[in-house]
Amino acid sequence: MKLNPLFRFRETGESPDGKVLGSLEPTGNELQQDWKLKMAGLA
Repeated sequence: MKLNPLFRFRETGESPDGKVLGSLEPTGNELQQDWKLKMAGLA
């Protein structure tokens, strides 16, 4: 099995109460094996 990450979490810092701050950024990898989504009408 090969993983193909679609998003990466980019950490930007920490809030005053100690929570991690950041956002998800696209990796540029394309979705593979999307046949189940197509069968469900989602792709």
